[in-house]
Amino acid sequence: MKLQDIKIAHIKDGNVQNINEHSSNVASLCRSFASSFQSETWTYIIGLLHDYGKYSSAFQQYIRCVSEGKICQKTDHSSYGAIKALELYGHPGKIMAYCIAGHHSGLPDYNSLKNRLEKTLPYELPELQHSPAWVLNVPKGLKNDNFHLWIRMMFSTLVDADFLDTEHFMSKEQYNIRGHFCSMKELKCKLDDYTRHLCETAKDTPLNKIRQNIQKLCLLSSENEKGFNTLTVPTGGGKTISSLVWAINHAVKYNKKRIIIAIPYTSIITQTATILKGIFGDENVIEHHSNVVYADDSETADNKDAKRIKLATENWDAPIIVTTNVQLFESLYANKTSSCRKLHNIAQSIIILDEVQML
Repeated sequence: MKLQDIKIAHIKDGNVQNINEHSSNVASLCRSFASSFQSETWTYIIGLLHDYGKYSSAFQQYIRCVSEGKICQKTDHSSYGAIKALELYGHPGKIMAYCIAGHHSGLPDYNSLKNRLEKTLPYELPELQHSPAWVLNVPKGLKNDNFHLWIRMMFSTLVDADFLDTEHFMSKEQYNIRGHFCSMKELKCKLDDYTRHLCETAKDTPLNKIRQNIQKLCLLSSENEKGFNTLTVPTGGGKTISSLVWAINHAVKYNKKRIIIAIPYTSIITQTATILKGIFGDENVIEHHSNVVYADDSETADNKDAKRIKLATENWDAPIIVTTNVQLFESLYANKTSSCRKLHNIAQSIIILDEVQML
């Protein structure tokens, strides 16, 4: 097939990824990411439609112009997928439209989306049909006051899937650096070895007996049902290790993918992260806060590890995240693509909120 006949999604060094291939890849990733919050069908359709506007002649002219190294006038393509979602699915399509319209610029507000949905679809866009096999039910237990978060979670799957598939095509070397972290079961073995050694070498003091007892209680409580748990321990009581004992054993029991530790102060974050890295290795612990800068300029093995850690701050796909309360909670209410990208990974996580009380 000649290049002029291909509907291009991305092009690099003469190699082309067509729109159908990219959209199918993104849809499959979206569906996989959304399985943890029962929104697979919604996000699969969102993934299929997100680049529908790239079929327009205006976009095809633009991307060919860019591939030749020229300065070209940008063209809107995300609005057209949003319009098509509304046309095909009615009110559910409007929910999808928020995610599709904002997958580059960020989630729009109601008025911004309304204006974009009033645009006219270019005549040359292909016809699409609704599949009767796709049943669009909202997740069980979803309440009205959490509706915005559900949309953000679906938006997160699209943004992350779009970034990842684009990166796989445009920068495969960087894509291949991602991941390669230990599983929760592997991390549990590391923690078991650490606590066993700690117990064997600790002095027989009343304080150490109290610490060991707290750990045992946390281990027992890790068998409890999923839900909210609290741990109140005074300074020096071994709260960091005990909470990890609970979290990792609970994560293994319920097949959770990561542990997110949110702490109010960066000084305490650094202290906590140092302990965690000593147990699990630097490569499995991601610090994500304003005081950390990851260098990744060279191609040495050590810097590839640094690059992988830095990439993990984008979507929190690592097993252990140490961050600030501000970073965590602001992300839950954000509309920017960079802030929302990580949200879908929170769904498969255990969150430890470290509430430090200054007396």
